[in-house]
Amino acid sequence: MNVVSGLKLDIGCGGGVKFRPHPRGDINCDINIPLSTIPNFIRCDADFLPFKPDIFDRVSMYEVLEHLASPLNALIEARRVLQKGGVLELSTPNALFILKVARAVKRGFYSPYEDHIETWGKPELENLLKRANFRNISVSFATQLGGRYKFIERLLLVLCVFESLRPQLVARARK
Repeated sequence: MNVVSGLKLDIGCGGGVKFRPHPRGDINCDINIPLSTIPNFIRCDADFLPFKPDIFDRVSMYEVLEHLASPLNALIEARRVLQKGGVLELSTPNALFILKVARAVKRGFYSPYEDHIETWGKPELENLLKRANFRNISVSFATQLGGRYKFIERLLLVLCVFESLRPQLVARARK
């Protein structure tokens, strides 16, 4: 097993047109060809990583899952290339972020960003990670505006018409 201690893979390092790349890994990959130089760049699909199993002790996927047709396949691949005890660093937009909920209330429907295929709340994301065979999962979301916007956030919670979401939002706002 060709394990190299301390090696980090960044999946979706930002080779696209909209965003400037922010590579964070010893090896950086994206399906898009980068517009600027990215160190140790490999062009590949997150569903089919060209690496042997158990190679990396860290894999990062920052703001990637929401763009993928099959996020489960990408997570299974990330798990495959991670060493036993390795760490997945993952971020994705919070489906329950209060401003998104407020926009949905105003519009009368919820719609992710134009290039986002899907968004997740905490239970859905935890379930997705479990299905990909990740263990010791810790998911946290930024939901509060804080500071001077705290009153606005609480008012939006009171006005929230999504009754099934209200208990979750209120519980998060109290933290």
